[in-house]
Amino acid sequence: MPEQQLIGADGHRAKGRLPNQMRPLLSERSVLSRADGSAKWVQDGSSVLAAVHGPHQAGQRKEDAEKAVVEVVVKPRSGLAGAQEHEYEALLCQLLQRVILLSHHPRTLILVVVQVLQADGSLLSVAINAVCAALADAGIPMGSMFAGVSCAFGHNGTLIIDPDSSEEQAASSTVTVVYPCRHILDPPAPTAHTTSTTSSS
Repeated sequence: MPEQQLIGADGHRAKGRLPNQMRPLLSERSVLSRADGSAKWVQDGSSVLAAVHGPHQAGQRKEDAEKAVVEVVVKPRSGLAGAQEHEYEALLCQLLQRVILLSHHPRTLILVVVQVLQADGSLLSVAINAVCAALADAGIPMGSMFAGVSCAFGHNGTLIIDPDSSEEQAASSTVTVVYPCRHILDPPAPTAHTTSTTSSS
């Protein structure tokens, strides 16, 4: 079976986008009344709702006398959380531990809940952007704002950004990069998450 090309002979992708063209974006903040901060982030067929609860007093088992503790829960569109959701939880938690000024709120817990509404590719970067907007909405102190973008590499070395699910399946690998706003305080270095895929021949 021949390998599917991410970019056609006319320089466009299957759905007409250019290689460096993102899908339409939509961001809404303060969408949940019971959360301390919330945001919905949509990139065409992928959408995520993020809620921030806290900083609230942490239980004795979780509290840290010197800084806040961060927990992240990722919920799939339906069913129970699986390996991908748990991987995203770990990656988001690592990112937030580097970005949030945790020492400002010792002995507290900051809980971030990510609910997947639609999943059509670039889901991790959509979640990252939703979480950043929700943290800002909650007034959580951060060393910098941040943004995520996903890219896909074709088997012939081509590169596209913001791939949808069909493009991710056709790609040889995908990567999600987080960019901090470097002009604010002392932000962390960019981090990346890479996933390799194989296609049958």
